[in-house]
Amino acid sequence: MLRVKRGDRAAFAELVGKYKQPVMNFVFRSLRDETEAEDLAQNVFLQVYKSRARYERTAKFSTWLFTIARNLCLNEIRRRSRHPAESLEETHAENEDQPSRQYEDKKVSLPTDDVLHGELAKKSRKPWRNCPRTSARPSCSAARMN
Repeated sequence: MLRVKRGDRAAFAELVGKYKQPVMNFVFRSLRDETEAEDLAQNVFLQVYKSRARYERTAKFSTWLFTIARNLCLNEIRRRSRHPAESLEETHAENEDQPSRQYEDKKVSLPTDDVLHGELAKKSRKPWRNCPRTSARPSCSAARMN
């Protein structure tokens, strides 16, 4: 870690190679989600690299590393309790015969009200084009046909 502290990226790659699996195992035991464990393990090593200048040799590197991992796990557990997520794949026992829950596709863009009103205004002006400009416009036969 002292080499990493001096900016040696190859030394950092060695640390990641040596501790990647133990950190992922530790995080997985806390979160019980393999994908989240991989993501959080990456964040652990990112935090190690960002904090390399503050590393002190008062304790073993592994102690410092797993303290960072523990703190990030606790942050994630707190975040999950504040923002619980509902699984899209999980079925509920009481509704097994019901179709799965449907979610709105936010990516589908719908025309805005301005566009719709603009189109409506264009279409409503068209029938009156052929009518003489008088106060009798609404009775124009061309407008009534549309």
